[in-house]
Amino acid sequence: MQIDNLQDLTVEKFLVNLYVILVKLASGGRFLEISMIQVKELRRSFGPVVAVDGISFEAKKGEVLGLLGPNGAGKTTAMRMLACFITPDSGTASICGHDILRNPVEVRRCLGYLAENSPA
Repeated sequence: MQIDNLQDLTVEKFLVNLYVILVKLASGGRFLEISMIQVKELRRSFGPVVAVDGISFEAKKGEVLGLLGPNGAGKTTAMRMLACFITPDSGTASICGHDILRNPVEVRRCLGYLAENSPA
C-alpha cells in the first residue's frame, strides 16, 4: 500500500502496513497466507444425535465457500459453532486467526452471519 499524502495516513492504515511488514520479517521475507476460515475435526452432538461429525475445511482470502447438504446435514449447526453461538464438543476452528473458543469476541468482529432465525 502506497501513501501519497501524509494526510491520507490513518492510524488503521499505519497499523495494517506495520502488521504486513512484521509478518513479512517474521516469515523470512515471504508473505504468510493466513486462512480466513480454518476448521479442523469440528464435532457437535445433541444427546445421541450427531449433528456435525468431524468436519475439516479451509477458506483463504478471496475464496467463496458454500455449505451444501440436505436438511439435517449439520450446516446450521456448523455455522452456529463458527459464529460462536454454540460450542463444539471437540475440534477447533478459527476465523481470521482468532480461535472460536478462546477469542469469541474477536471472531464476531470479523464475521458477518445472518441466520434465517435467531439462534437459541
